[in-house]
Amino acid sequence: MQHLGKRQADLVKELGWAKGRANKFYHGQHSYRRDIVNELSAWLEIAPFELLMAPDEALRLRRLREAAMEVAGMHS
Repeated sequence: MQHLGKRQADLVKELGWAKGRANKFYHGQHSYRRDIVNELSAWLEIAPFELLMAPDEALRLRRLREAAMEVAGMHS
């Protein structure tokens, strides 16, 4: 969220989450649930698996995929 410029307040405002729920997610205290991962990844405009990775690793993987698609002549 930090990398994408999102704050806890944005979770509350944009997704209608309760402040306590947003706080738990932000601090990694919310249990893993597919529906939450899907909701958050859609909101952040990232793939669900990227939400479960360290941000730097997810960005490297995204850049690698984009470069491979470019080499293959495919555009996403």
